[in-house]
Amino acid sequence: PDITDVRKILDIFRTLGSYVSVDFTTGLLELHHRDTKFDPAVHRLPEAMRSSIMLIPPLLARFGEVTLGMLSRDLEAKAARLSKSR
Repeated sequence: PDITDVRKILDIFRTLGSYVSVDFTTGLLELHHRDTKFDPAVHRLPEAMRSSIMLIPPLLARFGEVTLGMLSRDLEAKAARLSKSR
């Protein structure tokens, strides 16, 4: 459907280098992730878009790490505190 979250997720795919072709009139979507690159220093999933959480498992499987805006920094800080307390 032609809704904001769909457009946002397609923009995320484009930002990561995926090929995206969409025709909302006919409902045809073509995606190719062959050239997708994820650099956690540069790319961050938008935390304001709740559905971006669904991208974490495939990105982890393919690239070994993922960054989710401010949430990632919060989780890193908590992990560091936990490891220091052990």
